[in-house]
Amino acid sequence: MKKVLSLVMIVMLGFMLVGCSTDNDATDSGEVTTFAISIYDEEGSQLYHEEISTTEASLFDALVASDQIEIGYESSQFGNFITTINGIDAEDGYFWGFFVDGEMSMVGPESHTVEDDDQIQFRLESY
Repeated sequence: MKKVLSLVMIVMLGFMLVGCSTDNDATDSGEVTTFAISIYDEEGSQLYHEEISTTEASLFDALVASDQIEIGYESSQFGNFITTINGIDAEDGYFWGFFVDGEMSMVGPESHTVEDDDQIQFRLESY
């Protein structure tokens, strides 16, 4: 009976692990996604605007892979935190706010899957 129970537990664990894996079609298929990105300073002045085409699925990976924009970041237990964009540091009291189609994102750039025609904004915000 213990062997049967152990076997059932192993099979269930296998299904759970497969169910928790992610499948990123954009990266796996080589599908190209094009999105617009704009950078704003703390006064709301637009510093940069460009369209970026990528085969990367997440916004973070697309930015790291891009030769059109330069980011600096720090890794933490919560993921990668963007600290610099195109040489502009988010210094004490400021952070890079991330917006998609005019709305502040509820996820970080690592968790946002880029879609065609996304309007991405990074705004230097105070806290």
